[in-house]
Amino acid sequence: MSADPPATLRCPTCGRTVALEIPSRPASFPFCSSRCRLQDLGAWFDGKHVIPSREPSNGDEPTDRPLG
Repeated sequence: MSADPPATLRCPTCGRTVALEIPSRPASFPFCSSRCRLQDLGAWFDGKHVIPSREPSNGDEPTDRPLG
């Protein structure tokens, strides 16, 4: 019998394979590198990633737009 392949997932930024096993998991997990981790953080700061709001703000209609 052959051993099961190691559990992996894809880096959310570049799509490279990232190991899920503790000994080989990168410090930047779930990203493959610090570079991908920082690119994702920059996207949040630039407003490219948002968490939609479903609650009305100040009595207005619900919005899925980023604040600001």
